[in-house]
Amino acid sequence: METHDKLRYCVGCVNDFYNRGGNSNTGRCWCLAQAEIVTRFQIGWWTQPTSPTAYRKVLTLACHRAPGQYALHEAMPECFPDYLRVAREEPFDPAKKG
Repeated sequence: METHDKLRYCVGCVNDFYNRGGNSNTGRCWCLAQAEIVTRFQIGWWTQPTSPTAYRKVLTLACHRAPGQYALHEAMPECFPDYLRVAREEPFDPAKKG
């Protein structure tokens, strides 16, 4: 995937600041060129992780950081039985419109 296509996944990341003109020497976040799109489980920063429905399966960049907004986990917590660990079949993709 081209670097400019990955920019859609940067929204909400603290380093997205560097993707705007004049905020860095290169005009891009230093992680963007090597960033990979991955599936993560997102939970709101102030949401209690007591239910599997508190998590949302999303596509994002592996380097994405949004402290104070939400946390991204590589897998659902082990405390939920397998039959409850179904967030959504298809992950939410912020790059798709509609």
